[in-house]
Amino acid sequence: MPVIFAMEVYLVEPIIKDVKKIKLVPVEMEGAEKTYMAWLISDKDAPVTFAMRIFKVEPGGKIPLHSHWYCHEIFCLQGKGKVTVAGKEYIMEAWNAVYVPPEVPHSYENIGDEDWIFLCMIPLKND
Repeated sequence: MPVIFAMEVYLVEPIIKDVKKIKLVPVEMEGAEKTYMAWLISDKDAPVTFAMRIFKVEPGGKIPLHSHWYCHEIFCLQGKGKVTVAGKEYIMEAWNAVYVPPEVPHSYENIGDEDWIFLCMIPLKND
């Protein structure tokens, strides 16, 4: 049940989802290969200011170099990947976290032999 406080709407009840039941879909970006994602929590669920997504990058999969207005906060759950940010490469493994600043070119690549799975939190536009 939502509660209104100072013209903001807040949820009183938590949002709980069984992530195993959420279907991952292919990432629709030119050059993306063997990469799937799903929105876990977003403004479609509640009046939130950021979204949580999950990504699965199969061995050899990648998301090519790109940039956008928003930052990323990424937490690696499984596997091994390479994150390139502003031309510098970083290796990500389980229990590593990375912050990718807005407007900075970045890319992702699975360099391991198992699925690379990570959570990615992004801010939502405040229209």
